[in-house]
Amino acid sequence: MRFLILKDKKITTEELNELERQFTDLVYEHTGITPTFFIQEEDYGRVPVEPDGDGDLKPTKAYTTALMNVVHSKYGTWGTDSVVMLVHQDNWKFTGIWGTNWSNIYHTYHVHLVRFDKKNIANTLGTLFHEWMHSLDALIKTHTGFDINTLFNQTKCWADWDSTMVHGNRFVDCKGTPYKYIKWKDNTEALVMIAPYLKQAYSRRKEMYLEPYRLVQLRVIDWLRSFLNKKTIGNSQYL
Repeated sequence: MRFLILKDKKITTEELNELERQFTDLVYEHTGITPTFFIQEEDYGRVPVEPDGDGDLKPTKAYTTALMNVVHSKYGTWGTDSVVMLVHQDNWKFTGIWGTNWSNIYHTYHVHLVRFDKKNIANTLGTLFHEWMHSLDALIKTHTGFDINTLFNQTKCWADWDSTMVHGNRFVDCKGTPYKYIKWKDNTEALVMIAPYLKQAYSRRKEMYLEPYRLVQLRVIDWLRSFLNKKTIGNSQYL
């Protein structure tokens, strides 16, 4: 489980270390997986923006594409799993959201735009966890072929992973779900359920990075699956 953090220069090393520690503890406790972090500094002072379909302002597609192309030039397709655009609150010019997840849009990465709250680390952890959770159904389906939605067929008011597990049916008529809109460390019991598939997916990505020539057929299969599991989804959480 490899995370490349594109850290805003305004975020201190101490602040980032604390976020990494809390996120690692959260993930390891419920999955047994220990994240690996790569760090790269970015200046987010002048990010160009454009409205999405809901009218929220986000980084332009051209900007994000160029940034991910730089990442790809260094890490290749399989050298990292998630890329986190960690933007300090002072540079956050994006409206209506605290984060967005793009899965399989850029080089099979799972890209998370995350607002860094300078006053409350819990808000930052919750946003990072929220966006990472959005990516897990696509990640697992791409690299194992398994649909984790099937694990929740008997769950009351189940719609889908994003709507119910991550958003707690906030935007769905049926409100009787046992799951909450993720704001902090919510719905972690679901991580325990999907942990075996999550480990398999991350192991497969790392294996393809370490042994690219032996696993050509698998690389082609997963690359094709990534086209079938593209998604963009954000959140509007305010704590």
